[in-house]
Amino acid sequence: MSRLPLPIRGFAVLVLALGLSACSDDSGPSGPGSYTVVVQHPSVPAGGVVMELRGEGLLGVESNGGSRVFSAPLADGSGLRIVAVNPGEAPLSFRVLVADLALAPPRGDVIVATLLDNSLSAQASTYRVRVSRD
Repeated sequence: MSRLPLPIRGFAVLVLALGLSACSDDSGPSGPGSYTVVVQHPSVPAGGVVMELRGEGLLGVESNGGSRVFSAPLADGSGLRIVAVNPGEAPLSFRVLVADLALAPPRGDVIVATLLDNSLSAQASTYRVRVSRD
């Protein structure tokens, strides 16, 4: 029985190790966690919003940066209806708690928005919802 020379065996082990590491899941963390949600407007900060977040595994919301936030499940079970109030001029932000970070991040739409003086914004569709992993 002939044996491979040591340099060739070392190279074979390296190729095997690299091949196995390429098979690993590189999609990021999994398990429970949260995303930060920021509601933005090109020129005027939101005083408050009614919005919907849709996605799998949404568990609830919690305040972030002084905002007050409340949620209830949507009737069709596809996400959450959220009411968020901004106490100041910083962008309105909060966290959404999720069952598994491996699932696709939620996506959101603003339905109604108010300005900082509590007047109704006529352009709720111009507010953007940015979702980022904590």
